[in-house]
Amino acid sequence: MKIKLWLGFIALTAIGFAQSPQERIGSSYRLQAKPGKDAALKAALIAHAEKFHGGANSWRISQVISGTHEGMFQINEGPNTYAGLEERGDLGAEHMAEYDQTITPLVESRIGDVYTMYRASYSTAAVISPTPVKKFTLRHFYLKPGRINHFMDGMKLIKNTWDTLGWNVAVYSTVYSGEPKVIIARRFANGFKDFSATDGAKFTAAYDKVNGSGAYDKYLETLSLDVGKMDEEILEFLAAPIKK
Repeated sequence: MKIKLWLGFIALTAIGFAQSPQERIGSSYRLQAKPGKDAALKAALIAHAEKFHGGANSWRISQVISGTHEGMFQINEGPNTYAGLEERGDLGAEHMAEYDQTITPLVESRIGDVYTMYRASYSTAAVISPTPVKKFTLRHFYLKPGRINHFMDGMKLIKNTWDTLGWNVAVYSTVYSGEPKVIIARRFANGFKDFSATDGAKFTAAYDKVNGSGAYDKYLETLSLDVGKMDEEILEFLAAPIKK
């Protein structure tokens, strides 16, 4: 059984992305528990990860708490390499049998699998946070054909702004996984305590300070040329169990 997240990037440019000197490929999927089985599914996922998932196959388990997929569990695995994913297989008959016996009976529906590449040069945070995170937001940018390079050029300026603000942000792009998209994950160590209604104004001011007066308005004017649609959601981090 392979794994999903969110968190995402780009079929048309995947060859260019695949040339990263250090591949960090993640996979993720989402599960909807049967009615009344949320607690049981959470416990089963944690127990399964502790028994079978370590190293490059380690899991991080979260739950979506806002947006279209509210209530679903997200399981992220990795980061791995392309070679590592090929060698992974299904982790063996015992792994699959245990999954089918303890997890599958609790699942109402499933969304998966999505493969993503971590984009270090556009991120201010590591691919896996070294410090505890209570909640994180995911912003999904669905890109128009042929617009990836222009969009990522803009991300360089945004990354400079995140650095200025001290925001913990990781950027991912999907790899041959449905509609090409870029996923921006912002992490909040203290959960909702770190959310602020003034973040938008702070970001705009910092962006203009770093990139020139009126720069953010100019960026917004061209964003629709690159992006077909955008989706946002909040997730709560639950556990990162490691194979014992």
